Amino acid sequence: MVTAVVSLVLIAVGVVLVGVLLTRPRFYSRMTPWSGDPWANWMRRHRLSVAEAGELEHGVARGREFFDPRLRAAAVDWAGLQLKAYEPGRGGRIAIGVYVILVVGVTCARVVAGDRVSWSGPVILVVFGVLAVRQRRQLRRAIEANR
Repeated sequence: MVTAVVSLVLIAVGVVLVGVLLTRPRFYSRMTPWSGDPWANWMRRHRLSVAEAGELEHGVARGREFFDPRLRAAAVDWAGLQLKAYEPGRGGRIAIGVYVILVVGVTCARVVAGDRVSWSGPVILVVFGVLAVRQRRQLRRAIEANR
């Protein structure tokens, strides 16, 4: 009974995750190619010291608000660059969707057949999905707080 309930919950989470991955903005990918070093370009563009840049990077990752107008502009710019870097192409979204469907399908088939189930695949999907959504939410929070 517990296995069936857990399987249904994982199916529900998997279906939602597939929907999010296929319809939302893209967030798993390689970094987009920039000319030069994006960190150095960003520091130069906003005239930041190394200490300010480190503080900004730490604060942006946590969605913090800054009070200096120069730091606010830099925080919005850095969060926007990071959001763009997380966007995969259409092929990446399709690959993630296929992987999710396979893991959920195999897990459900094994539960229905009464076989022993390895929960590592669904657990990894859930953990990475939660971490990715949380990171994007923090970056958006940093942009909204510093506009």
